[in-house]
Parts: sequence; C-alpha cells; structure tokens
Amino acid sequence: PSPSKTEASYTQEEIRQLLTQVRDASEYTIVLTLAQTGCRRGELCSLTIENLHDHYALVTGKPTRANKSGQRVLYLADECYEALRKHLALFRRMTWRGNPLNEGMLSSFMRRLEKQAGIYEIGQNTHAFRRAYEAEFIHNGGSELFLDEILGHRKMDMRSLYFNAPVLTSIPIPESAP
Repeated sequence: PSPSKTEASYTQEEIRQLLTQVRDASEYTIVLTLAQTGCRRGELCSLTIENLHDHYALVTGKPTRANKSGQRVLYLADECYEALRKHLALFRRMTWRGNPLNEGMLSSFMRRLEKQAGIYEIGQNTHAFRRAYEAEFIHNGGSELFLDEILGHRKMDMRSLYFNAPVLTSIPIPESAP
C-alpha cells in the first residue's frame, strides 16, 4: 500500500526527476538544500548570508521545551554548501524569481516542479524531503537520538512518523547542475 499524504516521502528517483526540472541555480539550491538537510520550509525561507558558516548553517525553527530559542544547526554537504554560498553571496537571503522566498512561494514552486516531473499526491511536498532525509539517515546507521537533535524534533516519537518512508541510497546530484 502507498503511504498517506501525511507520511509521503520522495524516492531517490523522484528527487532526481525534480532536480532535472529546475530552471536556474536558485531553484537548484532550493531543492538541493531541502533534499540534503531535512530542513523545514520556514527554516529554508529564513536562511540568510549571516546564518551561513563553513559547511553548516544556523537556522531558527519552532521553539521546543528543550530548545527554547528554536535555533539549530543544518549540516551541509559540499555541493549544498557551495550552492548556498553562491546564492546567498548574490542575494543575501533565500530568493525565488528575484523575490525573498516565503512558505507560500516555496509550496507553489514545489507544486509546479512536481507537476513537471510527473509526481503527484505527495501532500506537504517540502516535508517529503524531510521524511526522505530521515529514512536515509536511519538506514545508513545514524543514531536516532542524534537525528532527533539535528532535525529539531520536539518529541522523541516524531521519528516514528517516518519509519515507513522509502529509503534513499544517496541524495542524487545531477551531472550538470545549473
């Protein structure tokens, strides 16, 4: 049986299809960051040049009992770090089509990308990246407690929502990135 929309996760092939549909470096950076960090859409939208450091970014998400500031670290692989560094050096914050990125724009962009890639019925599309990231992390032997910390889970049982997500063997990077 297929997962419900609230449990949906992108497969490796679906992420590859999405990356083939991006029109420019900004769109590539958005998809790559979502796929390789498991960040929430609000965290991505609020990312600025001041938050970016050497292979990590400090983002502010939802405050929790354990983390009252809501601030957490996004660990960035080389490709993601370079894409973010170039984008943020130009625009100082996350943008799409020349405008500051917000959650509504991000959802609109992802719906268009899914449609172009022939992917349907994902649900909250940006969260599908988060589920895929978590499933891969666990599959590759990552610590569940560390995963809770890096994803900013408010409750330990959050990860149980993702156990049925398909597992990626790696986050695909197209050979010719924009």
